Amino acid sequence: MDTGTAPFAELLRRFRDRAELTQEELAERAGISPDAVGLLERGERRRPHTDTVARLAAALELVADERPHFEAAARRQRRSPLKHRRRRCHARRRRYSVAGKPSPPSRVCSASRTCAW
Repeated sequence: MDTGTAPFAELLRRFRDRAELTQEELAERAGISPDAVGLLERGERRRPHTDTVARLAAALELVADERPHFEAAARRQRRSPLKHRRRRCHARRRRYSVAGKPSPPSRVCSASRTCAW
């Protein structure tokens, strides 16, 4: 089984299928909720806790050469495509002077993206 670059959700599903376990059975063996297993398999939870990964690996009885790939896949962060939405620039926030009056907005923006002024 090629485990080098597969996403964690896919690996979890493959290993669970190979072990012939339902999500509920795996959850019971690992000591986590069935909902957690489902969310991980669907990729809705992409960064499981280290303890959760260790529990799943033990419950799945992974062999020595599979466990590092399983753990590495859990640590890899998959970025979803950026949604096209406008970020609110921090420079647009009202800043109050000492007298309690709003200070004029600054055109200087230290945000990593271009200011949307």
